[in-house]
Amino acid sequence: MKPSSEIQIVLILFAFLLGLFTSCISPQSELEDWLVDGKPREAEIKITDNDEVQISNGLIQRTFYMGANVACFDFTNLMTDSQLLRAIMPEA
Repeated sequence: MKPSSEIQIVLILFAFLLGLFTSCISPQSELEDWLVDGKPREAEIKITDNDEVQISNGLIQRTFYMGANVACFDFTNLMTDSQLLRAIMPEA
């Protein structure tokens, strides 16, 4: 190989690796931040027909069963849509 073609190969590999590295980085602006996005979030309470009360503030949502014994069976982070409650009874 000629020295100029070796330099070209090195530059191509460098450009490829640089592109690969920058595509793996996720900019912070893509993530929603409830503190600064300015969206209005209203608190609400819903009572369903089957003895359930749902409380939400736009960020989290909790649902309670209001039978003979009150129990929270749903605790959801609405920003990530992930469940925060793992069990009704203690796991340990």
